[in-house]
Amino acid sequence: MAADDGSDFVKGKVHSNGVAVITLDRPKALNAMNLEMDFKFRNYLDRWESDPRVRCVMVESSSPRAFSAGGDVKKITSKRQKSDVIEVFTA
Repeated sequence: MAADDGSDFVKGKVHSNGVAVITLDRPKALNAMNLEMDFKFRNYLDRWESDPRVRCVMVESSSPRAFSAGGDVKKITSKRQKSDVIEVFTA
């Protein structure tokens, strides 16, 4: 996979106690979210919304330095049209 593929930076797991965990794992960029990461994040949430095993969702960082710096605006605007960005982050 490509180095900036969101699937490398967003991991998900459902534990036996019903807690689903999304882990942001892009420490070099302080977990700044790019579009690929956002799509992967939303995919987990959409899938788990109807999963009867999931009782709650927790989001964590793999790094002690930062939870998330927010959106990686430079990456987002260089790869997509502005309308795509607005749709992703307001849906």
